[in-house]
Amino acid sequence: MQSGNPGEPEPVSLRDIWPNETLDFTPWLASNLHLLGKAIGMELSLIQTEASGWSGYLDILAEVTGKGKVAIENQIEPSDNDHFARLIGYAADCDADILVWVTPFFSEYHQRQLGWLKEAMDGKKEFYAVVASLVPDGNLRPINSHPDAPGFHAVFSSIDLHNNWPKAPVLTPEEQANLPQKRQAFFQRLLRDLRNKGFTDRMAPLAGRSQSFPSGFPGVAYNAGFEWSRPFVFLSISVGSRAESGRIFDALSEYRLELERELPDLQFDVIGQHGGWRRSSVGMTRDGYLGDPDQSLDEIRDWMCNNIVELKNIMQPRLEKVMEEFCPTAMEGGS
Repeated sequence: MQSGNPGEPEPVSLRDIWPNETLDFTPWLASNLHLLGKAIGMELSLIQTEASGWSGYLDILAEVTGKGKVAIENQIEPSDNDHFARLIGYAADCDADILVWVTPFFSEYHQRQLGWLKEAMDGKKEFYAVVASLVPDGNLRPINSHPDAPGFHAVFSSIDLHNNWPKAPVLTPEEQANLPQKRQAFFQRLLRDLRNKGFTDRMAPLAGRSQSFPSGFPGVAYNAGFEWSRPFVFLSISVGSRAESGRIFDALSEYRLELERELPDLQFDVIGQHGGWRRSSVGMTRDGYLGDPDQSLDEIRDWMCNNIVELKNIMQPRLEKVMEEFCPTAMEGGS
């Protein structure tokens, strides 16, 4: 897929260079720990890859002189619950003092998890979230790459895990009892505003914490609502098999740079995966809560309405190109 701006280097996904996480990316990272170490301010020494333990195989076990063992869990896809659980389990197996999670994209949800653990451990263990990206430059090439492959160099950036996100409010029993009614009224007005914009013709809101609107493709929908006590709008992707959903999400992620220029607050997240199932999203969140005063809820509803319309405006043309490539016969109706 082509970059939106002529002459600008196209983004390179980790999967393009290392198709298999275990066989390709882990060995490369183990041979280049100095790059990861620079991002977290440590000199890492390799102990072994695929270190076995009670819960499975840790991608990379390293150490830092004077600080102890380092458990490193790496991914070629965005952060997910499976890898988070593995990192904790493997670190316990090897009694690691430092935990490092490497992935091309971190969801806010997983940043919150690591930030909370870091705060809860109060210095007893160290936690690092590191974003891995590839920058085309024509000079360096990965091991085992095709001789005609474009050059690149790998960049690792550590995320600030200070747990400064707003906490979910603690509700009284009366406030909890009133939430369904407030949610119904909120979504009824949201649908009214979206009908006025020609986004939907739905009259009655769906039950639950969010409203879903079809994209024209089964398993792919635009959503607006409240999750983890925060307002959100996003395009959700849960199509067929986990591999199929992953291919669609990865293909949309190739448009990431140009999409972020149009909607700077966009986040690319893997919300969850289990067995053969996977759910990914492209969207945004903001501060706010359903229990806020009416004036604040009016502002949140305007934000939700405007951004889900804008999200569809910029995503739908890219989605149609991607789905034409992967699922040319997949179409559905509805609003």
